[in-house]
Amino acid sequence: MNPASSSRRGPARWPLVLALLLSVAALGTLFWLRGRLVAEEQATLENAVRVFERSNVLLRPENDAIRFTLVESTAGSFEASDLVASLLVGKNTHSGREVLVHPFWYELEHPAWREETAAWRRLTVGPEENPSGWLYVKLEPSNRQAVDRTIAAFGVFLLVCLGLLVFRQRGKDIELSRTVSELEQRRAEVIRLERLALAGQLSANIFHDIKKPVLNIKHEADDLLAGGELGDAPRVAIAAMKEQTELFLTMLRESGFEQFVRAEGSADEFCDVAESIERSLALVKYEQRDVAVSVNAARDGSLPLVFAPPWRLVQLFSNLFLNAYQAMEGRGELAVDVRAVKSGTEIVVADTGPGIAPEIRARIFDPFATTKAETEGSGLGLYICTQILSDLGGSIRIEDNVPRGTRFVVQLPGAAPES
Repeated sequence: MNPASSSRRGPARWPLVLALLLSVAALGTLFWLRGRLVAEEQATLENAVRVFERSNVLLRPENDAIRFTLVESTAGSFEASDLVASLLVGKNTHSGREVLVHPFWYELEHPAWREETAAWRRLTVGPEENPSGWLYVKLEPSNRQAVDRTIAAFGVFLLVCLGLLVFRQRGKDIELSRTVSELEQRRAEVIRLERLALAGQLSANIFHDIKKPVLNIKHEADDLLAGGELGDAPRVAIAAMKEQTELFLTMLRESGFEQFVRAEGSADEFCDVAESIERSLALVKYEQRDVAVSVNAARDGSLPLVFAPPWRLVQLFSNLFLNAYQAMEGRGELAVDVRAVKSGTEIVVADTGPGIAPEIRARIFDPFATTKAETEGSGLGLYICTQILSDLGGSIRIEDNVPRGTRFVVQLPGAAPES
């Protein structure tokens, strides 16, 4: 799949949309319940008016008689409702004066009852132009308050959840963008490595093809020098030509380039680690420049042999040395210390370069992790080293608290007797 298409697609949005829809549905349900409560309160008030009108407990305004018992029983039936907190009943007299008849004592204890009940619901019993009386109803506030608090709490909860979801989704977007960016970088690295591999193959073919005419020139020079028919000047010129061709072939042979290219699939051998180090140094000598190299390795046969494909060891050490040369930019010191340990051979490769930053040190052995510029390194050298050592049963680590430069410690197992 093309990484570019992945970056355009983005992470799935349906969980966020689903959570939003469910939250809105729940909030809508709460508002619906509140509407039902308001409608039930209104129905209770209308029912109270109807009952008082049909029962005619307040009589007509022309009749000043008061049926206290009937008024109290009728009012009590509504006061028992969970929706009603208080109920006052006032009767309209023939003089047009309103008298509280329920509770009959309320006006005596609360002379300013009209101000106190200003926020209550005032309902007219009978015709508006000449009513029989009025009902003053204080609805139970706890019902609406409970629903309103629930709605407010759920609204806050909804906002918090949506905020968390948006924050999490944003984190996913950032993570996806970072992943896509890394994939693009690695894709570019793979393309570059493919080009390097092709360049290496072309170089191997070129060296192979160049070697043939140079060998022919050498043989022709040998034949001419053996003929004895040349003068002194031509003989000197041909001898110089032969010397240059021999120098070219010697350089090609000592560099080990042809063997390095053909090393894949080579058989295991008993390898001298010190010799592999010398061959690796020769292979990457073109990067040494002014770097002073010192190798401390015993040559008396005391170092254990390693049973491995010889060119895998050359590949291992040449990667380490090449990294050190490039880190020091042609100036500094490279020290290689080889010693026998209980498990086999330990090789310490130390350079005097700038070292490795802490943020890269933790992933220095990961593929494509590099301290070099994009055009200067692939970030695969140390990763290849770890793969080679994993196959050989060895290990590699980077030492901490080094005062200057970088120190890699390589452990190679000694050859087992059954090998």
